Amino acid sequence: MERLDYDRDEREPADDQRRIKFREGWRKGAKKDDRYTSPSVLNDLTWENLGYRMGTLLKGAPDKFIDVMYAMCAMLQHDQQVKN
Repeated sequence: MERLDYDRDEREPADDQRRIKFREGWRKGAKKDDRYTSPSVLNDLTWENLGYRMGTLLKGAPDKFIDVMYAMCAMLQHDQQVKN
């Protein structure tokens, strides 16, 4: 994956429930769960499939690292919403 392609950003503002979904997606990505390989699933960006995409690249990272990556993505999302 060279870039993050999607049609719509469906992510809600970051919170603990969405952090959990991001972690779940990450773990599925590390295992190469093929449920996320369909372009139709990846057209809408969600916290879970964003975690999946990162998990495919960074594999078995510890939860602390995954949480830091989630926090960074949440900050980027917030900054983009403020600009728009």
